[in-house]
Amino acid sequence: MAVKGNEKVGIYVTPQSLRGINDLRLGFLESSNPRKFNAMLQLATLNAARTLVKPIKAGAPIRTGRLKNAVASRKGRFNKPSAVVGVKAGKSRGDMHGAWYRWFVISGTNGTRITKNGYKVSVKAIRANDFVGRAATEPNNQIRAIEALNNTVKAFMDGAIKYRKGRGK
Repeated sequence: MAVKGNEKVGIYVTPQSLRGINDLRLGFLESSNPRKFNAMLQLATLNAARTLVKPIKAGAPIRTGRLKNAVASRKGRFNKPSAVVGVKAGKSRGDMHGAWYRWFVISGTNGTRITKNGYKVSVKAIRANDFVGRAATEPNNQIRAIEALNNTVKAFMDGAIKYRKGRGK
């Protein structure tokens, strides 16, 4: 699970760090059906990322509400099984479901800009507000994310969550 923001914050989970689960059952599942094992870890990481959405929204600066409404979680594209939580960009500046200016708020600007002609001009500096990183690195939020991951794996192993073959990509 990674966080979009000024810096990457990762919570890395290995089968050895999952508490309350029989290691033999996990090892058997991993070796006998790797697709099912990866599907279980993908669902668990996505559930862990979903627990971070509410605290990140609570820490978002509110002026118009677009930045707060654009916080979401999704499956990761790389290093699967993974999940990403952060501020969505939106399809265009007019898209009200995203915040195209998210990078300026999270990382800030230094007060200078280079124009198309190559001239250096002064602009108003924006102080960085890394609300995503603060919420993701808070110990209570990380504990809740790990508990959500553990609960999902436990429910999967107990049969409360069923594996459906060919369910997504």
